[in-house]
Amino acid sequence: MYRESTRNEPRNLYVARDGTVVARDEISGAVRWRFTLADRNNQVSRGKMRCVADGDDVLVFGAIGLASLWSADSDRACALACLDAETGVERWRVSFAERPLRDGFLPATMLVTAESIFVEDRGSIVAVDRSNGKIRWSEAGDEGTPAALAVAGQSVAANA
Repeated sequence: MYRESTRNEPRNLYVARDGTVVARDEISGAVRWRFTLADRNNQVSRGKMRCVADGDDVLVFGAIGLASLWSADSDRACALACLDAETGVERWRVSFAERPLRDGFLPATMLVTAESIFVEDRGSIVAVDRSNGKIRWSEAGDEGTPAALAVAGQSVAANA
């Protein structure tokens, strides 16, 4: 995920994989910071992650735990974290422990607006307050049918 700054500050490229986000300088490739998405037991995701850079925030979504992504016991909790884009310091985190990932797949969509983050999770949609990470609401959907999210102007549309 690339973020171009409108201010006179360095531009960053954010690379998210295997539980870690790395912010690199666009020109030199120098590492500015690293962040590892781990739980209290220091278990880290070994799978894919979603990363969105928007303004002063880097939003990271990933699975927590050491089980193989493709094993029968791949139901793992996942978390959404908001990082400071300049420093990589975690601002807040929300856990989806009661809604574990199934079959090792991450959400099809993570849509970010000025006030909310919408996460598609196995057909359901979860709205998270961007300022503090609190879950605002959720809409249950069919687990077999991923929801599609889109934004146009002031409206967010979901096809679930």
